[in-house]
Amino acid sequence: MYYYKPILLVLLAVLITSPTDASHFFGMDLVYKHVAGNTYKISIISYGDCSGDQFYTFPLNRPRLHIRRGTAEMYAEYLDLEPPKDGLEVTPVCTTELGNTSCANPLGMVPGVKKFVYSKEFTLSGPSSEWRFLYMGETDGPASAGRSNSLTNVLAPSVVTLEAWLDNSVRQNSSPDYNTIVPSFYCIGKESSYNPAAVDADGDSLVYELIPALDYNTTVNYLAGFTGSRPLDVMNNSFSFNNLTGQLKFTPLNTQRSLVAYRVSEYRDGVFQGSSMREMTVLTMPCGNSAPSSGISNVAGAAILDSVTVITCMGDHELSFDLRPLDKDGNSVTIEGKGLPAGSRLNITGNGTASPSARFIWNMPTLDQGDYIFFVTYTDDACPFVANNTQAYTVRLQYADVYNPPVGYISNVVGASLIDSVTVNTCRGSHKLTFDINPRDRDPNHLIDMVPEYLPDSAKMDITRNNTTKPQGRFRWDMPELKDGNYSFLISYKDDGCPIAANKQTYTIRIGPESITPEAIPAGCVGQGLVAINVPESWIPWSYELRDSVQLKHSKKNLTGANASDSLPYGKYKVTAFNYFGCSASTIVEVPFDCHLADVPTAFSPNGDGKNDMLFVLSEGVQQMSFKIYDRWGHVVFEANDMKAGWDGKQGGTDLPIDSYAYVLSAMFKDGRSVNKKGNITLIR
Repeated sequence: MYYYKPILLVLLAVLITSPTDASHFFGMDLVYKHVAGNTYKISIISYGDCSGDQFYTFPLNRPRLHIRRGTAEMYAEYLDLEPPKDGLEVTPVCTTELGNTSCANPLGMVPGVKKFVYSKEFTLSGPSSEWRFLYMGETDGPASAGRSNSLTNVLAPSVVTLEAWLDNSVRQNSSPDYNTIVPSFYCIGKESSYNPAAVDADGDSLVYELIPALDYNTTVNYLAGFTGSRPLDVMNNSFSFNNLTGQLKFTPLNTQRSLVAYRVSEYRDGVFQGSSMREMTVLTMPCGNSAPSSGISNVAGAAILDSVTVITCMGDHELSFDLRPLDKDGNSVTIEGKGLPAGSRLNITGNGTASPSARFIWNMPTLDQGDYIFFVTYTDDACPFVANNTQAYTVRLQYADVYNPPVGYISNVVGASLIDSVTVNTCRGSHKLTFDINPRDRDPNHLIDMVPEYLPDSAKMDITRNNTTKPQGRFRWDMPELKDGNYSFLISYKDDGCPIAANKQTYTIRIGPESITPEAIPAGCVGQGLVAINVPESWIPWSYELRDSVQLKHSKKNLTGANASDSLPYGKYKVTAFNYFGCSASTIVEVPFDCHLADVPTAFSPNGDGKNDMLFVLSEGVQQMSFKIYDRWGHVVFEANDMKAGWDGKQGGTDLPIDSYAYVLSAMFKDGRSVNKKGNITLIR
């Protein structure tokens, strides 16, 4: 516990107003509750400055409420003060100073705050979408709810004015409960946060706004540099406001007494139901106490979206996470949960110590998608004024396809060959193996969590951007000498951290002989063929040797393509390829002869000179044939079925005259193919 005596004098200087100031208000809420039928209990909650010269009027003066339907005035009545009649002290001080506040002791040096609740039940005339509840600073006494002339962000004077709206044209509605108090004390130069912690019993969706404060039927006039949505004097880039949670964050720049107005609107199934309002004074001063805070950690059943938000899938499963508040000043911290979702709990340990913790646990039923918001207040024990921080936490539910969870495939392999999307093959021996695994979900907006399991000894999985829409994994292994076999590991994938939209994928590193793919083009009748060699792209750069049974025929090194070829005569060859990381693979390839020929010369000269005296069918690979020669009158002059039989230019032993003779050739090759040809032969003497 730390004692800050000097801030009492500073705070008193901030709070002291001139004698003409009518203000004794720190803040005020206007809310309502549905009772039955068209009956509503409407309340004004006032926070009074116990040291104000008009503070004594709080128990004496009743505020006047106007109820309008559209522009028509329907009711204007005074609200009644609820017990305790002298108010409830809510001064944010440490325990040892409770008796020293101006509320508990008129001579006390610690400024005090009391809460007064005024309410009354009204039976509205019927359904309407335009019910307006309006407070304009009126009371049944001589003092009105005027704002202080010492406010540092607005022009004076002005009168506290609040309004609330109700649409009961279709269904009844109650405004949310505000679970934090006003005023708010903050230290200059310290990161600060405020939240009204509005909780709606109807389960409506809430939208928060910082709005211009009202002054009767208009708005107040802000000083230069201030607006209703930017009402504070803060350091550059320190101001932020969340419309979905009501969280206001800022770092005060100077001493100030600033007017801030909240409006909280309710929507049910997207339809406006009503609104309520809070006005408060933010007080900042030179001091050294920082409020405790906590982000989310150790999440199970969800994924972390940011420090105060988790995201998970719809469906029955358990969600949990830790809250471990830190107080930079070393103070003890008390944790208090507010507005927890139905069925959830906050297990708090070490409360009121320097290191408390809480575990949020929710056995989630089947719920609609959307944001489920709750609040946790962290309060330290600094003296005289405690520092507290009410933080909104969000559980975001969205649809996840439980039948198609995230999957990840291997890519960018170095040191192995890619066999399929989850398998690589490499050889024995010490070398480096790396590849990428980048999982994706069918819905590109979902967060993916990837957790490796059972990695091989000395292997590593570097994961970047985990719990994002596009995490990236890089597997690295300085492989030792291992036996042939399969070496597998797992990666667990979760969609938005959801255990019912999860997938465990097995990845396999296969150590065994590598293989290459040869292709041979036949030598054909010219006697020269081609051998092409194909290797996996992961082998590049690579080398190879090609040998026949006697000698090395070809050798190439540092090839940068995945294939290569060489011209070779027909025969058998051994091809051995080597990749850059030391693996090799061999295979036998045969270049077939594969010559198929059946042809007839166009002329011959059977004159007995020993040159071209016989006409033969030119053939290779022919299994059987039919060959006939005709004279110009269509008479068969020669016929043969034997490839070795030739025509000598005679018929029946008689030389035939010089002329052009027709032929018909039908041949069937050994591979089953056939050919039919017709043509002319010139006989020359």
